[in-house]
Amino acid sequence: MTTPPSPLRTPSTAGSYSRRDWAIAIGLWSSLAALSILQTALYLEQRGQAIEWRPLIIGRALDWYSCLALAPVFVWIVRRYTMTPGRRGRGAALIVLAAAAFVPIKYAVLVPLTRALAPPAPRSVRGAIVANFFTEMLFLIGIALAIYAVELFKRVRQSQLEQSRLGRELAQARLEALTLQLQPHFLFNTLNAAVALIRHDARAAEDMLTDLSEMLHMTLGEPQVQEVTLERELADVARYVRIMTHRFGARLVATVDATPAARLGLVPWFVLQPLVENAIEHGLARCEGGGSVRITASADHDRLTMQVWDSGCGGDDGSIPPKSSRGIGLSNTRHRLEALYGDDFTFVVTPHDAGTTVAIDVPYRVA
Repeated sequence: MTTPPSPLRTPSTAGSYSRRDWAIAIGLWSSLAALSILQTALYLEQRGQAIEWRPLIIGRALDWYSCLALAPVFVWIVRRYTMTPGRRGRGAALIVLAAAAFVPIKYAVLVPLTRALAPPAPRSVRGAIVANFFTEMLFLIGIALAIYAVELFKRVRQSQLEQSRLGRELAQARLEALTLQLQPHFLFNTLNAAVALIRHDARAAEDMLTDLSEMLHMTLGEPQVQEVTLERELADVARYVRIMTHRFGARLVATVDATPAARLGLVPWFVLQPLVENAIEHGLARCEGGGSVRITASADHDRLTMQVWDSGCGGDDGSIPPKSSRGIGLSNTRHRLEALYGDDFTFVVTPHDAGTTVAIDVPYRVA
């Protein structure tokens, strides 16, 4: 069953600031305030003036933290306007207006507080505004630009996460579609073989359908997975070969040579069965004397290599049957490998004598 995709999150909800974000911002602001206090103290010391620490600390703290009070307003403006295409100009204008309006408000509150808590203070609010207006404006706009940069980073990161999630969901849906495509393909081919066998050997056809029922119960009745151990994959192939033995009898000889380490490796589910099916249907079924299929697998460091070899008829010219005659097995297998491993795999079909070898090399991973 395909897992329904989770709903997309809009950028406005995805970019919310947590308590931790605000704690970091306040901590950074406190560090800047401490540096400002230290700079002022060093300046006074160089000029030979006495350092009155209490008014210095209180005055600088009030100055810096009053600027921080405008941050939530800037966050709202940046999110509502500057992050929306077509509204950035309005957002920039609002930021300038908010900063220009905030400077008089700041000093209307700051000057009386400083006079009361940490004298000496500027003689008048008007004088403080005139002396500091443009400096404060540049500083506040800098705060707005920093908030814009943080918001932009959060949006880009959220977009990347959403694209990654959608890519995984699309790849998962594609893999499940390819797997579901293989299963009826295998089923129809096997049923056609059973129907053809009924005319010649009804008992063998009955045994073939019984084994097919057991195999379908083992495979289709289980939850959908994309990777299984090679040991499990070989067990499924063995069931399929047993079904085909009812049809071909002694004409079909199948052998498996897989190292213990290789059997522990993860492979795409149903990756070998279509290759074995192609080897039998398009390599051996046309041979009067039958033939053999050999599966080999080995693990070397971080790679897992599998091969499906068929003997062919021995007397033919060794050409590979036309692509259309080989069904969807090979193309489907290649597409599944691409979906699972990207470029980190090899899939090679090589003719030899009258038969064919299909080699697969994938990353070696264990469950």
